[in-house]
Amino acid sequence: MAPRFEHKSARDGICNVYGLATWKRIVEELNFEHESFSTLGRYEENLIEKIAECLTEVLREGSPETYMQFFGECFVKFFTTYGYDKILRVAGRHFRDFLHSIDQLHDSNRFSFPKMKSPLFHVTDEDENGAVLHYKSKRRGFQRYVIGQLKECATRFYNEEISVRIQDDISTNEYSHIIFRVEFNNSSARESSKRLQNVPTLPDVTSSTFFKVFPFCILIDPSMRIYHLGKSIKNLFSSNTLLSGRYLEDVFRLVRPDILLGWSKGQMKLIAHWNMVAFLCHPVLSTTEEMLSLGLYLHDLNFYDGTSEILIAGMQHARTLQVAIDKVTKLKDRIPFEHD
Repeated sequence: MAPRFEHKSARDGICNVYGLATWKRIVEELNFEHESFSTLGRYEENLIEKIAECLTEVLREGSPETYMQFFGECFVKFFTTYGYDKILRVAGRHFRDFLHSIDQLHDSNRFSFPKMKSPLFHVTDEDENGAVLHYKSKRRGFQRYVIGQLKECATRFYNEEISVRIQDDISTNEYSHIIFRVEFNNSSARESSKRLQNVPTLPDVTSSTFFKVFPFCILIDPSMRIYHLGKSIKNLFSSNTLLSGRYLEDVFRLVRPDILLGWSKGQMKLIAHWNMVAFLCHPVLSTTEEMLSLGLYLHDLNFYDGTSEILIAGMQHARTLQVAIDKVTKLKDRIPFEHD
């Protein structure tokens, strides 16, 4: 059982497109206690799929997959209506930027919804005609829902008409793993590549300066062994922990992006004259309690990014949200639900 925005957005979408009478019929068929959903309520994990199946039977047209995609579109519209679209609008100038930023967008919600288990997304290949997008989740049957979300985001925020097809399904018993081929005008990928090639040549910096700027840096040799760690990342371990010379995967686990950990992947910088790869990472923190439990302080964080500012702003937002939730919960206990 889990709290879901998807139920309320699906309900709103059905009422807006197919009418309130259709929704009332679904409520009756599925024996819902109320005609509305609470964003704070807890519902069955597969309830949205049951609604899609019931809608198919009530309308006598389409398929559950058709309406799962429709519900994905409704979810984006719901977020837009309630003002959550601002974070989506700043994801990037182009749709490809959005695809590359989906995981970051999910991470940004960890302050508001700390218990939310977000799916994983990452782009593996792209060309001028589109990109290959991997989707991985513990939940089953949501591939068409994701397609609806992608298409609605492309249209609404980037004025882009896209097509999405399932290129492969490599799901296991543990999780869904769907590979999408997303077709769209991706000429910006070539422009981005050109900009990266036309960077000026700058003088070398000393290793001392480098590790001051990147206190969470991990230096890795070609055999994927740890050669050196930045000061702040060392502070995460006890002083007698042997780290240098150990294989990276023996000490760390790659969570995002969901790819095989290998040489020159992700935020890696090849330093040719060292014959090393530097991984420029940063801690993902949600609360001061979590920060203190790791033995970290604000002055340990990177100079070059906004981790500390995001952490402080996120905690303030979380407190505001908690106050609002507490108020709604009290009202919920005092006022009975009414039918629409």
